Amino acid sequence: MKGRSDTNNFVVNLKLNIMTTKICYSISFLTGIGLLFIGLRFLISPVNAEFDYGISTNTDADYSFHYIKGIRDIFSGILLVLFVLTKQRKALAMMLLAAIVVPLGDFMIVMGKDGSDWQHGIAHLTAVAICMIVGPVLLMRASKKSYPDQISFNLIRSAADGGSTVSECDLLPGTKTP
Repeated sequence: MKGRSDTNNFVVNLKLNIMTTKICYSISFLTGIGLLFIGLRFLISPVNAEFDYGISTNTDADYSFHYIKGIRDIFSGILLVLFVLTKQRKALAMMLLAAIVVPLGDFMIVMGKDGSDWQHGIAHLTAVAICMIVGPVLLMRASKKSYPDQISFNLIRSAADGGSTVSECDLLPGTKTP
């Protein structure tokens, strides 16, 4: 009976891993799309994008830094979307963990101005939370090579004449499939 219990636990854990990964991929994909939008907005409408970012600067119509930020966000968005679409779980996780510095720095810039702009600061904190939660969850997810304690594979030959080979393997503990 222990074999059946191990099988059920393995299947439940596998389903939870798959569901958790899909949720992380969905959050990452939507974040990537959001970054593409924000980046394009900094290129197309730099003054409005700057206000929504949470700062206001006098640039004398020189939007070079706005364009730099726009390109940075577009690049980050493209990477997130590509890592999700190609299912590069570890690369996505490492990128999210490394990227924590970006929204954290953005938050500190926005809040450092007068310390009370929570309306704009909360968006940057949300991005920090996404990176801090989704990155480690993707890294902790069991790899596809994680198998139950025992997996066996046996070749069975006809004893009479050394005839055809039949394969038998344990796919999950306690089950055999001919």
